[in-house]
Parts: sequence; C-alpha cells; structure tokens
Amino acid sequence: MRSRMIVFWMLVLCYALAPMAVAETAEELWRQVLSLDAGPGEALQEQGKAAEAILSHLRKQEQALRKFLESAPEDQRAFEAGMRLARMLQIQSDLTGSPGSLGEAERIFEELDRKAVGAQKVEVEFAKLAMQMRLYRPGDAERREALLGAVKQFAKRHPEDRRLAALLVEMAGLYPEQPKTMRGLLGEAQQLARGDEMRARIADDFRRLDLLGKPLGLELTGLNGKRFQVENLRGRVVVLFFFGLFAPYTSEAVETLKKAAAEVPELVVVGVSLDARPEPVEAMLAGAGVHWRVGFDGMGWEGRAVRSLGVNSAPSAWMLDPKGRLRSISALNEPAKMARQLLREL
Repeated sequence: MRSRMIVFWMLVLCYALAPMAVAETAEELWRQVLSLDAGPGEALQEQGKAAEAILSHLRKQEQALRKFLESAPEDQRAFEAGMRLARMLQIQSDLTGSPGSLGEAERIFEELDRKAVGAQKVEVEFAKLAMQMRLYRPGDAERREALLGAVKQFAKRHPEDRRLAALLVEMAGLYPEQPKTMRGLLGEAQQLARGDEMRARIADDFRRLDLLGKPLGLELTGLNGKRFQVENLRGRVVVLFFFGLFAPYTSEAVETLKKAAAEVPELVVVGVSLDARPEPVEAMLAGAGVHWRVGFDGMGWEGRAVRSLGVNSAPSAWMLDPKGRLRSISALNEPAKMARQLLREL
C-alpha cells in the first residue's frame, strides 16, 4: 500500500509541476535557438562547401525554431521565433530555389501580421519589404520602381526607424546602371546612418561610384606570387571578379563568367580572391576548368586592392572597357551582352 501511495503522490507532484516544466523546456529551447546565432563555425575553404554548410546550419535553425513554436506557441518570444523562421525559409529558398520554402515564409508573415500589435506591426512590414527586395531580379524596372515607392512610404511612416539607412543602401544597390539615382539614395542613407559600420559601407559605395568612367590602374599579386598590371590588358574587355570560396553563389558566378568568356573572345576575366589560403582557390579554378589570372594577398576584406576600390560584397564583378575605364560595377547580369556593347563603342 505504501509503495502505491508513493507512486500516487509522485504522479500528483508531476502534474502540479507541469507548468514549471513547460517553462523550463521553453527556456532550454530558446537557448538552443540563440546558440545557433553564431553561425556554422567552420573554416570553409573548398568550393561548394560554404553554401552546403550554410544550408545545413539554416536547417538546424529551422528545426530549433519549429520545435520552440510547437512546444511554446503562447510564449512571449513566439512572435520573434516566427519572424526568425520566416527569414530562415527565405534564405533557404535563395540557396535552393525552393518555391515551397518561400511560400511558407510568405504565409508566416501574413499570419504574424494578423496577430501583430504595436511595434510588431512595423517589424512585419519591414520584413515583408525586405523579402520583396530579396526577390527582385535585375531587369524588372517596373518592380524596382514599385519597391522604391514602398521604401519611401516606409520611411515616411517610420522616420525614426533604426534600419532606414540600411534599407536605403540596399535599395541603392538595385540601381547600379543609374549612378545618379544610386548616389541620391546613398546620400539619404548617409544622413540617417548611426553606426560606424554603416557609415563605412556607404563610404565604400560612394568610392565605387566615384571610379565609374575612369581608367582603373590596378596592380595585383598573383597566386604564384608574381605581380601583374591589369592595365596591360587594355584593348580587351576586362571583368574584375571579386570572390571568396566562403561566399554563397560563387560557383554560379564562376559559371556565368566562364560562359561569357567563351561567347566573347575579347573578354578576359581577372579574379581577386578574398580567401585566406591559395591552395583551395587553385583547386577551384582547376575544377571549374578556367585559367584566369587571380590576385591574392591572403588579407581578405582588408586587402589593399579591395580596400582601395571600396569592395564590400562577394561575389561581385566589375567591367572595364577596352580603354581600361570602369564601366559597370554590376557585371554579373548578362556580362556577354554588356561586353559586346562596349566593343561596339570602339
């Protein structure tokens, strides 16, 4: 009888402490979510491994967030968890091209919008706007103008929002072929920028704009340790390709430029590597079947050439005309077509 009573009271105690157990579980699950904010934590030096590792990490974040939301749907952090999950799904869609992930992200934002109150409404509005910017593809002028209008409306409704400068900088990046518009948006962003990091990024963007139309003299140290002058390639269209094996979409960019060089014999690609070691870069080039000259100093984003040119994103590509003048800071969009146009201007 005594043993039965002990079991009985143990069950009663378990039920009585159930709310406490749920709260502890929610805390543990949230700590797990936050612990993944540090990123994959891997030194990624091989072509293809960066995107693979990032995607794997995103899936871990997705699982942690889904588990939290399933276990604690009424927790005060559920709104943030939903926002995080939608963003994870967006990025996964970018990396995999999965329309299912994107569709679910949109549904989550709509559901959050229906439930949001006060400042949460602003968060959802910003997130939905950021998603539309991510979905924009070069060439869709009508959609770009609609996005610009939406950004202006957001700025008008929320003039004190801390993210306005970043939003305007991203919008400016959608106008690489319209320097005047890009410069105007960057000027607005500069007035709103609060942190040193954002101010530095805007300064980089202005530096790139200032170089447009001018001859670009550039000396690089190759993977073999020998120096070479980019200006020695005058007479041909030159694509300066800034890349790092750690950056998603690098392999796609390599294929795009490889195809363009095959279509336009007068086009030559010169790489500028942001990687820490030369061996993986050499392996990537060999695997891709390309024989480009590549500048390498092992200093990544702090390299002399990168800093002097204001480069702050990878992969990215610039195009120089046969006279060595910088004509585009966004040459990954139809580079063969762009190169032919420059050759026709001779």
